[in-house]
Formats: sequence, C-alpha cells, structure tokens
Amino acid sequence: MKKSIHIVYLLVYLISFQLQAQGQSSLLSCGGSRVRYGVSGLPNSIYQWSITGGTIDKNYNDSIDVSWDPANKNGTLSVTEHSAFGCVASPYSTNITINNPTLSLGSQISVCQGKTTDIVAPSAFSSYQWSNGATNSTITVSNQGWYKLKATNDKGCSTVDSIYLSLLPAPIVHLGNDTILCEGTLTLDAGADGQSYKWSTGEITRTIQLSYDKEGHVMSVEVENDLGCITKDTIEIISCNIVTNTITPNGDGWNDKWKVDRFVSSKISVEIFDRWGRMVYQSSNGLTTDGWDGTSRGRALPMDSYYYIVKHNDSGKVEKGTITIIR
Repeated sequence: MKKSIHIVYLLVYLISFQLQAQGQSSLLSCGGSRVRYGVSGLPNSIYQWSITGGTIDKNYNDSIDVSWDPANKNGTLSVTEHSAFGCVASPYSTNITINNPTLSLGSQISVCQGKTTDIVAPSAFSSYQWSNGATNSTITVSNQGWYKLKATNDKGCSTVDSIYLSLLPAPIVHLGNDTILCEGTLTLDAGADGQSYKWSTGEITRTIQLSYDKEGHVMSVEVENDLGCITKDTIEIISCNIVTNTITPNGDGWNDKWKVDRFVSSKISVEIFDRWGRMVYQSSNGLTTDGWDGTSRGRALPMDSYYYIVKHNDSGKVEKGTITIIR
C-alpha cells in the first residue's frame, strides 16, 4: 500500500559559508511513516544527507523521503550544503523522536451464538476507528469475523491491530409446538445437546413426564452445553377442559356462554363464522370476561356448529376450532 508523505522544510541558508538553521532542534515523526524533509539554500547547491534510525527512500538533492523504523525510538538527520562555488557549509543536524504507539487486542475471542460480547481497546488513545464504523474504544459485537482497529494517539501517530470473533454453537432445544392433552401423560424431551438441564418444575433430567391436568401447563427448560452456551424453550400444554366447544345458552346459568380465560386479552383477536363463512362475531381485543353468548348483533343464533379463529398478535400463533350451540 502506498504510504502518504509528510513534508518538512528545514529552511537553512548559507551565510559566510556556514549553513545555519531556522527551526526546531528536535522533530517528531511516527514510526513506520514516510516523511519528506527539504532545505532551501543557494542556487545550484548540492546537498549531502545522512540519517540514523530510518531509511532514505528517495533523494531529490534538496529534499529526501525518509521512512522511520518503528523499532527505534530516536533518530538523527543531518544535511551539508556544497555550493556551486566549491564552498562547504557546516552540517545542520536535528534529532528525530520516533513515536511508536502499540496496540494489542489479542488474537481471538468467542461468544455463544445469539449473544453479544465487548471488544475493549486501551484507553490511552485519543481517537478510534473500527472496521465496522464505530469510533469508541469499546464495541459490542455478535457477528463472527475479523474486527480491525486503527487507534491514534495525541501525537497524531496511529497503529493498527485486529481480533477475530468466533461463535460457539448453542444447544438445539425444541419441546415441540403447543399441544392439547386430554388424558394420560406426555413426555417432554429437551434434546441430546445439553450437558445440564433445568426445568421450570425444578427437575434436572433430559426428559420429564407430565400427567393430565385440567388446568393445563406452561413448561420451560434451560439447557446448557459443555461450552457454557444456554438455550431456552417453552411449551404450553392445553387441557381439554380449557376450550369448551359446546354451549347451551338457555338462561339457566350453566354453560350459557363460550368462555376461555386465556383468550381474554387485548393482544388476541377472535372471529367466529357460521357454516356459510359469514362472520357472526368479531373482537380485536379478545373475548370479554363474560364470553360469547351465542348471539350476533343481539340476535340469538340457531343451534348449529360454528367455526372460530383466534389470533395471538404478539407471537402470530393461530388457533382454530368449532363451537356447537345447543338450545
């Protein structure tokens, strides 16, 4: 990659055949940088240059390009003017302070898939430029790959380092879709990817067995593998008693309305249709606490089977079924 060149003119001139300097006695350069140093003397003079701590890349007579070795902390630069009349001036010399900032991010870090981690650079620099566009000393990352940082100190000298972020595989856990349990038992399996298991019931085995419960269950499990990565999953076990699909709206106070407690939510929409596909009931805020009484626009519907669609607005889950009215 082509280096940029910083130009410094020493501004020397010949008086009584002596080369005098108007400028600093010590200059600062960044290690690894290329700097052009120039002088201004008598017409047609020849200049003899010498340096320590770096390399002269190009010599233009009245100027030179110098690459300063980042392994050195100090260098020197000297120039002598030989005039066209054969006069030799006293050499002009200056000390060069070579500034070499160092940066070490480490070679590699890792994070569990689906999680984030921080890459922290030393706070000694005045500005930061990461390959992902960030300009803070610390960045939060989650994507696998290389992250490169160019850090610049208060002297204007920069250094570069990179670090690789690798993703650790998280355990695969799938308890299955929410289901209905009407009788007997149901076995839940958290999968073979785990080294340890923790169920919401307190059990720590890979599989657990649930018995029929008229109230239903919401079960969750936390699975950790040998890399320390954790995956969670949840399943809802719905009891047959929760969704009653037959109502007898005869005013006797028993089973007069279709009531499902978990459908009483502003995050749920409910639609009920007759056998011809005509909507007879609709609510975008879930069922009321009283439930649906088998009417449409205040008119009692005839004895028949009706089709319902329940949409969970947060998860996108859709439940369907039938309701039978018996009079």
